[in-house]
Amino acid sequence: MNAPRTEKEHVDTAALAGAVLAGVLASFVEPGPFDLMSAVLGITLIALLIAYLWNNRRTVGKSIAFSMVTAFSSLLVLGFVLEMMLSTPKPINKVTGKEESNVQSSELAISWVVVTGSVLLIDRLRMRRRTR
Repeated sequence: MNAPRTEKEHVDTAALAGAVLAGVLASFVEPGPFDLMSAVLGITLIALLIAYLWNNRRTVGKSIAFSMVTAFSSLLVLGFVLEMMLSTPKPINKVTGKEESNVQSSELAISWVVVTGSVLLIDRLRMRRRTR
């Protein structure tokens, strides 16, 4: 017996957000420069968020959370872009002997705030338009 379409396509929003956050955090565990695979992972996570959550109705609180998680995922893409723009030689970690990123934490934090605000604004405008 087939379940109704809505039940078949139900995705637990908290579980999806948790999976996205786990993916982003896992990519930050190994210190080093942002590379092309970081950008690919970021684009994949953003695509998941948009595919499963973009058309859902959200309260203001859920819009804030959606915006923050989307912005956090975008750091992988933005980090890669910033890394390419700051193409100076990468510093070497004296302990591990591995390359480090030229992207500063403050640049990532500012990027996160800007993307969060932008996505939140777009999302709230979309939610307002849907209620009319």
